[in-house]
Amino acid sequence: MKNSKIDAAPTREFIINTITKDIRIQAAIFDLIDNSIKAAEFITHYNKLDKFFVSLEFDNSQFQISDNCGGISRKKVLGGALKIGSSLDYKSGHGIGLKRAFLKFGKIITITSNRSDYSCKMIIDVDKWGMKNDWDLYVTKVEYNENIFQGLTINIRNLYNEISRKFSDFKFKKELIEEISMKYRYKLQCGFKIIVNKKYIEPSFIQGDKVAESPYKVIDGMNIKVILYNHVITKENGWDIVINGRVILHRDKSEKTLWSKKLIKSHYSYIRFVGEVLNE
Repeated sequence: MKNSKIDAAPTREFIINTITKDIRIQAAIFDLIDNSIKAAEFITHYNKLDKFFVSLEFDNSQFQISDNCGGISRKKVLGGALKIGSSLDYKSGHGIGLKRAFLKFGKIITITSNRSDYSCKMIIDVDKWGMKNDWDLYVTKVEYNENIFQGLTINIRNLYNEISRKFSDFKFKKELIEEISMKYRYKLQCGFKIIVNKKYIEPSFIQGDKVAESPYKVIDGMNIKVILYNHVITKENGWDIVINGRVILHRDKSEKTLWSKKLIKSHYSYIRFVGEVLNE
């Protein structure tokens, strides 16, 4: 009996939806900001960041993020930095979370990397990308522009309807700025600049009475410091977990931080308590 071949390959839509469905819009933006910060840290060897910035501009028609954090090297561009599902660890920043983030927003994606040693441009048309199971990206080498910063620019047009609505919503913009201010407070304190629609973001630290602060101590190979606050201004209480200068958990009261009513002593109020754990 002759066997028949059936095309059981997943559709383009399924692949793209699977990549992006579980990520919040804010988290996708944070992925892109993290890429820029990591690239700047790689250049400076985790020293001063005051010469570096990332700028976000968006409205209901487009989203653009640009930085002066060195761009993507030729080795990483051609080596798979933009490959879907790449298992490579791009310690120099650009490439980590990049695909998932920009695919979340829209259908026409233009990526431009400006470097003195290698400058390039890529255009992704999501409606055509993956046709006939062709997932290759085509890179065009361009002239280095010495009149602008060395860095990466990602421009996204033909936004999805949900994204377009969010990017034109005042409440979304306000909450995004507040979250960036809180999440990246230690990076902003180090001088790294984050600009949203031409507004420079200021760091937002815990405002309350500092009642205890431990010195740094190595625990299981991690450099840990704990700070306790009382009478905080905001009504939210819980734990803030900061890893490498980024707030990973904010006002957490879950099992992740062992917050439990069983541990709360009577006659003590934890309503305006915040604990901060720094892992450097």
